[in-house]
Amino acid sequence: AQARARLSDPHVVAVYDVGLHEGTGYLVMEYIDGQTLSGWLRQRPRALPDILAVFADAGRGLAAAHDKGLVHRDFKPENVLVGRDGRAKVTDFGLARESDSWLRERQADDQASTELFAPTRGLVGTPAYMAPELFEGGAASPASDQYAFSVALFVALFDKHPFKAGEGIALSELVTRVRGGTLQRPACSEAGHERLFGVLERGLAAAPAARFDDVPQLLQALDTDPGKRRRGWRIAVVALLLVAALAMVRLFRDFG
Repeated sequence: AQARARLSDPHVVAVYDVGLHEGTGYLVMEYIDGQTLSGWLRQRPRALPDILAVFADAGRGLAAAHDKGLVHRDFKPENVLVGRDGRAKVTDFGLARESDSWLRERQADDQASTELFAPTRGLVGTPAYMAPELFEGGAASPASDQYAFSVALFVALFDKHPFKAGEGIALSELVTRVRGGTLQRPACSEAGHERLFGVLERGLAAAPAARFDDVPQLLQALDTDPGKRRRGWRIAVVALLLVAALAMVRLFRDFG
């Protein structure tokens, strides 16, 4: 709760209060009228733009946490809520810890707080979404959150785990496949799927340094229409020119 107090973002479920009741801790959180992202995906077939839009919201929530030095450590569709308005928010920061880089920056200023939020290097999280470095005892980081995000989006787009992880697979076999880093190539039936597979392939790279620099860079790469902003600016400029031309015509009429 102390860590989350730093985080206020429209793509993250807000925490309003924290306290104790009869010895049990509680959080007062924002109510989302909707369902989990996993339920939203199961409800009915979703169009590609809708899936990307919801995941973009979730990605912005992760990015906001990373900007505040927080690592989620358990990102998955069950920890994203989609409201009836279609907007998604990341929740369940119960396993969140401050990142190593953030801790190093704060070490000299606040030793007690640094020790409180020291990263746990044990196996914590949901194995199907965990990055290979976590299986090897490494610390969670924004790069491992990016990996989990990429796994979740891969499943949403292609209806299969990138490493064929099913309910019956042993953890040791999953670890071997994840560390091997060879993704199963899906049948890219919908337009744009092949390009998106290439983007997620980088987000799922076995080496953290081979992934995108951060989640916003990944989201930019996932944008199916990178030219839409440029077109938007061109439309805005044309509209302004038309308004100016009409104003000039009226001016000439008034003084004509």
